[in-house]
Parts: sequence; C-alpha cells; structure tokens
Amino acid sequence: MKAVINKLNVAVTTQNKDELAALARFVAYELNHTDYSKRDPSGLPAIKNIYVVKDYATYRFIKPIYYMLKQYLLNRHRIVIEETEGSSFTPDMVKIKLNKGWKPRDYQMPIIEYILKERMYPACLGSIQTGKGKTALTLFSIVKLQQRACIVLKADYIKQWVNVILDMTDIKEDEIYIFRGQKSMLRFLNAPKKERAQFKIFIMSVSTYNGYLKSYKLSPEIFEPHTPSKLFEQMDVGIIVIDEIHQYNFTYFEMMSYSGVDRLLGLSGSFVTNDKFLRKIFVLEFPLDNIYDELEWDRYINYIIIQYQLANTNGIRTSLRGSNTYSHIGYEQWLKSRPAIYKNYMDLISGIVNDMYISRKRKSDKCLIFVASIDFANALNDYLVDKYPDFLVGVFIEDDDLEKILTQDLTTSTPIKAGTAIDVPDLITVVNTVAIASPVANIQIPGRLRKIEGFHTRYIQLTCMSIPKHRQYQALNDELLDRKMLTTHRFLHRESI
Repeated sequence: MKAVINKLNVAVTTQNKDELAALARFVAYELNHTDYSKRDPSGLPAIKNIYVVKDYATYRFIKPIYYMLKQYLLNRHRIVIEETEGSSFTPDMVKIKLNKGWKPRDYQMPIIEYILKERMYPACLGSIQTGKGKTALTLFSIVKLQQRACIVLKADYIKQWVNVILDMTDIKEDEIYIFRGQKSMLRFLNAPKKERAQFKIFIMSVSTYNGYLKSYKLSPEIFEPHTPSKLFEQMDVGIIVIDEIHQYNFTYFEMMSYSGVDRLLGLSGSFVTNDKFLRKIFVLEFPLDNIYDELEWDRYINYIIIQYQLANTNGIRTSLRGSNTYSHIGYEQWLKSRPAIYKNYMDLISGIVNDMYISRKRKSDKCLIFVASIDFANALNDYLVDKYPDFLVGVFIEDDDLEKILTQDLTTSTPIKAGTAIDVPDLITVVNTVAIASPVANIQIPGRLRKIEGFHTRYIQLTCMSIPKHRQYQALNDELLDRKMLTTHRFLHRESI
C-alpha cells in the first residue's frame, strides 16, 4: 500500500486484495458510516463513504482521517504504508491593496494571524458570530497573504461578496472571475494561461463545483489535465475560502479530499448541530486546534417570545401528507384551510409588525419576517401590502435579486432564502413565525440583525402553545439563545386565535 502525502489530504493506492479488504473494514467499522455487507464487482466489501473519496484506483482521505487509517492498519493488520511527499506548487504573488478607510479592528488582528498561521494540516475554521465581519476578516487575510483566493459559496451570496470585494479592495470587477455553471468552468480552464492570470480572485458557486465533480466522474477525459486534484493549482490559488461551511458539508469534505492548496478557511457563524454524524464530520475536518471560536459573544439583540394559543385544535395538521414528522409548511397549509383562524393569525403578525417595527421605525429602518413556504410568504405579503400602503412591502423568495431585500421596508422571506449570509443594513426587527429544530438556523436567523449603536434591535419568535413540537423547539431555543441575547422577554397573547 502506497500513500502520497499532500498538504490537505492523502492519496492511497493498492492492488492487494487483503489490503483493500482492510481498507474497507476501516471505512465500515472505524468510521461507522457504510454497509459492510455490500460488495463491489470484485467480491470485496464496497468502499463507499462520505469520509473517503474513491478516484478510480485511488482512495483519498483528508489528513486527520488518514492518520487514523495509518494507525489502524499498523495495529490491526500489521500493514505498513509506503509514504512519499506529493508534489506541491507555489502560487504566484498578486498585488491587492485595501481601499482607503479600511483596516482591521483590534479584535480582528489575532483572528487574521490565526488564519494565516502555518500548519501541518492547513485547514482552519473561523467560527465567528454573525455581524463580526467574517467577510472583512477574509479579505484582510487575502490582502496580507497577497495570493489568489477562491471563495466557494451558495450562488445566492455571490453578488454580496462581489460588492464587498469592490468596496474594500482595489480589485476591479474584471479581475474577479465567477464560476456559475459548467460553461463558465470550461471557459476558464480552456483559456490561455496568460488570460487566466489576469484574475486576482475567484468566486465559485457550490452547485458549479458539484456539477464539475459529477461531470468529471462520468467523463474524466474531458477535464484533463484539469482534474479535481489539480483544479486549484490550474487556477493558481493560494487559499480556498468556504463561506457558511455548515450548509453543504458533504461537498466541502470532497473538495478537501482533492485539493492541494496551501490554506483552506471555513467560515461559519453557527458551528453547532444536533446531528451526531455532522458533528463527527466537523471534528474530523477541523481538529480543535484548528478552530477559532475565542471571541466573546456580543449581546445586542432583545429577544422577545410571543406565545399564542389556538381556540380550536380539531383536525389540526402539522405535517405534510404521507409524513408523521413535524412540518411548519404543513401547519401553514392547515392555517390557510381554516379562514377564521387564518385571519386571526394574519392579524397577530400584523399587530407584532406594528408594535415592534412600525411604531419605532426611522427613515431607512427595515423589518424581515420569516415564514416556512413561498406560498405563505406571498399570502402574508398580500395581506401586509393592503395593511401598510405607505410602506414599501414585498417578498424575497426564489430567484429574487438581493436588491429587493435591501430596498424594501418590510420583507417576507423564508429561512432557506434569507436565513443565512444576508446582510441587510438598518434591519431593526426580525419576526420568525417558523418553529425550527435546527440550532444552526436558530442562531443564523436572529444573526441577520446587526449591532446599531444607540438603538435596540429586536428578534421576535412566535410559539403556538397548543402544539407540543412548538413548545419543545422553544425550550431548545431558550437554552441556545439565552446567553447570546441582551435581554429575553416572554409574552402570552391575550386572546386565542
């Protein structure tokens, strides 16, 4: 068995059946996430697992997992791996400067030093509170590094990143290359090297990288010599930045298993999960020494829980058809099927908007309301448009441009569309009507509020006390948010709806 040791990952190869069987046992039992009973065409146990990437005859592991494998093979099977150092590349330097007026704050300096620290395993996670400048910290680090960077993220966040890059640095718009779709990927990879060198920063949607991997696995000859293990070298990238790494973790795990860059930075404002499997992935990707989470939480949000009860729960539905699990979309569908309750519910939300937002709104202040479904967002918006004709009221859903939420006074959206990585200036009130179990979402949603000096921001959570799951999720939320909020207040709506 041979191993090529790269900076982020290790490529393991063997044709020996006993060694392949030992490899399969390690993946099946030690990593505990595959079905050992399944067999590949050769009759050996199948090696298919999120923790390992099979690249034809090569098995790729991120370094922390490889060291586990190495110890396992030696102790259990007396197999010694023949190791060689992988070829490395040194990315070219590029000149990038900060625009006038931009410089790191004192509390950000240790984080920048941490990001740029030389490590044997060069992947680190910046677990930093929303509003503390994850984007700015990244760009400060890139400017200090003076190397090309590739920022990988959800397509919805591309425009926001481009705007900040242009605002903070001297990088011009034509020096940013955006990978969005396979055509943009092939166009860049097939361009002459001199043409590729004009770009100083790359932004790649995660769906584009996913599509690239799928296409490569189907027809690798199309992408030669731009294979996944050489992709970022062809781009001359010195650092990969993964924004909101908690969102597409399996894709990023695969990216880390291929990439040969000097540094990788994962960004997240909510490094928490109830899922034991996801927790295990995070710990494997980022050992504790590689996680920065030392900033004291800045408590500036007033957390207000508004509890209400249903006058009649006969026939209540809180799941989608064919399912027994709680679904807030199912609850919204049931509300719409009960006209009297539906009207009272709309009036409840409108009253909260009036008391918590309209009554204290200054000229450019904004309010964001979260509902579960696009259908309900449109319905609530129609109601609010009639209720508040003097305000700019609208939705932010599906393929809506970022400009909508930035210019509207009162916006209705969903956690999927606006719950993460959306920065809305002058946002003073967030109303969340959705009962959510995910701790990540329950930190990210109030995190849309940014600190406004001399003014209190408010996060309002609606909880139906007639629904057990609402009470359960609220209890989890209280435990999660209590130490992160400036104040916590609880009110019971006087009348049942």
